Formats: sequence, C-alpha cells, structure tokens
Amino acid sequence: MKKIVHVFTVSMSVIFLEGLYEKLKSKGYELIVICSDGEEVRHQERLGNVKYYPVNMSRGINPIKDLSALIKIISILKKEKPLIVHGHTPKGGILAMMAAKLLKIKHRPYHLHGLKYPSEVGAKRLIIKWMEKMTISLSTKVFAVSNSLKEFAIASGLGSNLKIMVLLNGSVKGIDIKDSEEIRKNKEQTAIRLGIKKNEVTIGFVGRITEEKGIFELLKAYKRLIGSKQNIGLILCGPTEIKNSQNSVVFDEIRELPNVQYFGQVHNPLEYMVCCDIFVLPSWREGFGLVNIEANSVGLPVITTDIVGCKDSIEDQKTGILIESNNVCDLIDALELLIEDPALRKEMGQNGIQRVRDLYDRNKIWNTLLEEYERMIKAVKA
Repeated sequence: MKKIVHVFTVSMSVIFLEGLYEKLKSKGYELIVICSDGEEVRHQERLGNVKYYPVNMSRGINPIKDLSALIKIISILKKEKPLIVHGHTPKGGILAMMAAKLLKIKHRPYHLHGLKYPSEVGAKRLIIKWMEKMTISLSTKVFAVSNSLKEFAIASGLGSNLKIMVLLNGSVKGIDIKDSEEIRKNKEQTAIRLGIKKNEVTIGFVGRITEEKGIFELLKAYKRLIGSKQNIGLILCGPTEIKNSQNSVVFDEIRELPNVQYFGQVHNPLEYMVCCDIFVLPSWREGFGLVNIEANSVGLPVITTDIVGCKDSIEDQKTGILIESNNVCDLIDALELLIEDPALRKEMGQNGIQRVRDLYDRNKIWNTLLEEYERMIKAVKA
C-alpha cells in the first residue's frame, strides 16, 4: 500500500482533509496523520480513516519542545517509510519538511494555508518569516490556498513560481456541493432545531473570536446600526481567543445587545450560516477565507476585506462586497446597502451558489491533489 503522511500542528486541522479519506483509500493509499493529540483526529482514527501518531507540537517558538517533536517525527517516518510527507501549518510544516529531508524522502509537499509573519513585529516577525522561507526551501512542492497568497509569497522572496502552485482555483478543501444543497433545502427546520431567533435581516460571522478576524470592527458596526435598525440580528460562531482584556469586556457587553446570539464553536457552520441573510468576514489576515465560499454555497452575499486570500474568495459586486480592512465605516456602508436591498442580497447569493459550483467543487479539488500525488509516485518509481 502507498503510504502518505500528513503532519499538522494541532488536531483540529484534520478538518482540512474532509472528503479526501475515501478518495485516498479508493486509490490504494494509506493515510497516516501526525499531530498533537485531540478528539478530532481520534474520531477519524476510530472511523478507520487514518492511522494516527500523537506528537505534541507547540504553536509558539519553543526550541526544546520543537527538537523533541522533530526526533519523534523522524522516528515515525523511519518506521512507516512513506513515499510522500505532506506538511501543513507553520510548526507542523517546518518539522515535517526537516524530518523528511533528513531521511531523504523524495517528495515533500507543503500546504501554505496563510502567512502569519506580516501581522507580527520586530524579532518575532523576522523569525516567523525565516521559518516560512526555510519550510518552503525544504519542500519539493508548495500548494498555496489562493492565487493572491501565491503571488504574495513569491513577491516576498519565499519561493519561486515553479515551486508554488494553487490546486484548481484555490481553497484548502473546497465545498461539498450536495451537502450545501441539502442544507439550503432544510433551512426552516434547521433554524428551529438550533433554536435560532428569526429577525428581518440577520448578519452572520463564523471564525475565531479574536482581533485579527476583524470581529471588533463588526461589533462596532452592529452597535451603530441597531440604533436606527431595530429589525436586525447577529449570529456569532467560533471559539474565543481574545488577547486584549479590554476587548473581552467589549465582547461580553455586545453579547447582551438585542438579537445577538453567540453559539461558540459549532460542528457544522453551514447550518448556522443558512439561517442568516448576510455573511461578514472583516479579517485582517487570511490565506483564502474558506468561510466566505461556505456562506456563498448556502446562498448568502458576503462582505469581506480586500486583502490577500479574501479577495480571491468572492467576486466583488457580484457574489459580495470587498471593503477595506480595519474600516468600520466601510463595513457599515456595505451592511446598510445589503440590509436595505433584499433583491440585491438574493442576486448576490444566487451568483455565489453558481460560482462555488463552478470553481470550488470539493471532488474536483481532491482529484487535482490526487493527480499531483500520482505524478510524485511515478517519479519515485522511475
């Protein structure tokens, strides 16, 4: 059996592989996952989708823990002898590429999900950028999740056009088209089952509740809008990772505002999205913005920022509206336009459904990845 190892920093990142398990099995691959322990990867192990090795990896810079993790990964790779080692996320990526290079494993793809260093300052920024450059140099192929991310990485001197590619039209895993269709059909029943209150217009957000996702720009915009528009609501989904204690107080206050519903981290975000009328991702930094095409897939217009990644995920003025990042006034203008124009919301939502079908079908994205794997396997045999 052909063995492929995927290395992630944390367990929850195995969601990046949704829909790939069955395709790999059908082509005679054994999928091995290395990451920090967690229920997400254990669940896939119980289902028989992966063979799993727990290796504790620190998301931050920690030389002692990093060396320990590297030694463990080398030991696992020696035992399993995979044909391909596929790295993901900054820490999992660099450790995977280092271990595979040391063992002379010929094919070492790295999935570039985004770049963290532009939002850092000082020495930390330099170290993280060096780590990304090192990871890409040790890899044999880089899969960027968007064209604008690829262009930014090349312009920043991280890699070449020959090494960095985008699978199909981008995104990490695309959209399960049939699943989105079923969710759209069952919108009313889903809202009742989840206990979602109905408003004339509901704004949705899915993502980590943290500053860099632009959540506080959204909360400020909502607070201003409810002064003149009593008919709107706000649905928030995602784990809280607020770094500033003052912002924690603000978030708690916003949750008490009229028609705000916070559900925390949810299993199936599309079920919450379909109960909204407008989706907003005012992020400062993204590799692609998967939630934007998820929202489009269930018929929502999307307001998102004109930054690397996000600007690829929608078509401005057709499936949504691009705004300047960290600009509350821009966000309010876009929200007011869509709140006041239900016909425009419907048109953009329908355009979004079609664009997702055309560009981001999950089956097609995974087929493209499998073609890349097959080329690698043939090269190994040759």
